Amino acid sequence: MKLNEYIDHTLLKADASLEQIQNICTEAIDNNFFTAEHLFDDIQASINSTEMARRRFREIAGISG
Repeated sequence: MKLNEYIDHTLLKADASLEQIQNICTEAIDNNFFTAEHLFDDIQASINSTEMARRRFREIAGISG
């Protein structure tokens, strides 16, 4: 499974400026995102469960014909 396909990103622009990237990083640090203490909770909150369910249903439907 490619986990990156199921995680919502906050900055998708390929031409994001350094300032935008710094702002995202500062926000993450200020809110203790992805610290060891809260890592599991942060990952759970970031996962796009709707996309995972849609793809899983498609796999099951394909198997059952």
